[in-house]
Amino acid sequence: MTARTDIRLSLRMKYCLLFAVPFLIYLQVVSFDFSFHDDDIMILESADKLRTFGIDDFLFTDAWMRKAEIELYRPLQSMTYALDYRIAGIKPGIYHLHNLVVFCFSVLLIFTLLLRIGFQETLAFWLSLFYAVHHLMVHVVCWIPARGDVYLVFWGMSGLLAFHHGWKHGKITWIIVAVLCYFFALLSKESAVTLPLLMLLWGWYEGQWKRRHRVIVFAILLLGLVTAAYFMLRHDAVLRTEFVGLSSLKYNAPTLPEEVFKFYIPAFFSVMPGFKTPVTLIGVGIIGGLALLTWWLRKKIYLGRIMLGIAFFLITLLPSVMYKPVFAGYAYDYIDHRMFMNGIGLLIFTGEWVRFSIGAFGLRAWTAFLAMIILQAAMTVHYAGVYKDFETYYQNAVTTNPRSGFALYNYAILLSARKQQYDEAMYWLDKAAALYPREYMYQKGKATVAYQMGDFESMARIAENMISSWPHVHFGYLFMGMYHLHHSNYEDAVHFLSRAIERNPNDADGYANRAKAFQALGNHAAAIKDWDKVIEMNPHYAEAYYERGNLYGNLQDYKKALSDYDRYVSLRPQDPRGYFYRGQAYCLIGKKDWGYRDLQKAALLNAGDDAQIMRVARQLCR
Repeated sequence: MTARTDIRLSLRMKYCLLFAVPFLIYLQVVSFDFSFHDDDIMILESADKLRTFGIDDFLFTDAWMRKAEIELYRPLQSMTYALDYRIAGIKPGIYHLHNLVVFCFSVLLIFTLLLRIGFQETLAFWLSLFYAVHHLMVHVVCWIPARGDVYLVFWGMSGLLAFHHGWKHGKITWIIVAVLCYFFALLSKESAVTLPLLMLLWGWYEGQWKRRHRVIVFAILLLGLVTAAYFMLRHDAVLRTEFVGLSSLKYNAPTLPEEVFKFYIPAFFSVMPGFKTPVTLIGVGIIGGLALLTWWLRKKIYLGRIMLGIAFFLITLLPSVMYKPVFAGYAYDYIDHRMFMNGIGLLIFTGEWVRFSIGAFGLRAWTAFLAMIILQAAMTVHYAGVYKDFETYYQNAVTTNPRSGFALYNYAILLSARKQQYDEAMYWLDKAAALYPREYMYQKGKATVAYQMGDFESMARIAENMISSWPHVHFGYLFMGMYHLHHSNYEDAVHFLSRAIERNPNDADGYANRAKAFQALGNHAAAIKDWDKVIEMNPHYAEAYYERGNLYGNLQDYKKALSDYDRYVSLRPQDPRGYFYRGQAYCLIGKKDWGYRDLQKAALLNAGDDAQIMRVARQLCR
């Protein structure tokens, strides 16, 4: 075996270890549940869209797969959720495994990047391993909605490496590959818009600016066209935001020192961090100390690599700090999963200092660095458990950020809906209401919990208070309408639900509840009109097709009823009711063989009344 073959085998082994080590450390994540922070909206509530895999549901909607409700655009993320759904439905393990696998491949690309910018192979390996087991990466691997970040790094690093190769060797094909990777990175997360700057920055670092001008001009034109196409796709899919600019930069300024602090010190782990003065000040101290050290030893280090790392960190961080979400402070100030991309810059910066320290202190520096890797791995295994279910997730959130109204509200609603811990839920909602007495959503939460308890009198009292305190908000009227609907006061229900719809004509629940009230009053035309509106607003609202199908059936319009039951069956293939009523509709329009098959299917799926179902089959389809 030649020396050259030995080196290749050694490099291959390093790649294998860089995949295997984080995979094994994070493998526990496959047994974790959803966190019920955005993943419930993107997967559980969007299951019908994921099942049908309509390209419009991904490419022309926001990150929640809704039409312009939030300002985030993540079509590639949504498409990958649909692929996971095809494999395992709504079982969370496959979604966690997907994040983990792409994360591990991204680590390999980061290793390749470190090699390309000049780090010695062994040092690049240990730096990549340090990053792979870093405690901040827990958020990327374990939080399913961080899917956009893992693909941002995967496609972003692929694009950077392809661009570097194409520019260096004058290969247009590799430039085209790089631009395609850039486009996929954009579809993964908006922060990818900084990638062209990183590509040019790397060219400056390697002194490529004086070479291959035609290649770089071609690349810039292509990158510009792709960026323009991306913004055209994004334009109507997301909510417009006014929270981008210098005021946001000023508010988010503590993000920089806090992320630097967390990169070097594995403390203050939070799934929903808020700015903390001690963390900010220590972070500023770390930055100041490193700046002084860099200046003092500037002739003994590769200053270009130091500047490359700093620039990489700041450029990739810029989109996050220029954007202030409407919920900033009220929910959290920043989220650490963003550091998967940003932290590569700090890794390059740190790598140069590790290289210098090894040269200056030898074995002692190696020992200290390996101890840091072991410590990070241990903290990662420990912190990953925070994501195992919604209870541990939100317990961390409300403990580390006790003023997060968002965390308090979500935790309470989940305790009520999923654990039936109503008193505990009310405790957290009361706590949130005391912190934010002018916010109506906590009263909305208390009304929701009362409804889940079946305590309609308490729900009505809360609704009356909401109407009195926030007359412009529709929730009070909605809950009052639901109260009267439950007590069969259908005319009062229509009155309150109509007022709710006047205040918020975009809430499908108002139309759905009013449709039920109209139906009970015998006003089938009005009920159908409201169900039409529900379906227009949400074409995947399965129950709307079922209820409208029943109404058409009552009106003996069996062809329309059949169309609605057909849609309901496609959305709820395991519900025997769809087959039962569709089978009857088939029989009533003369397609008795099809109807009999549907009724047999209903009997097969039904656990109790299969004999009654087959009696209907014999009567209608004989």
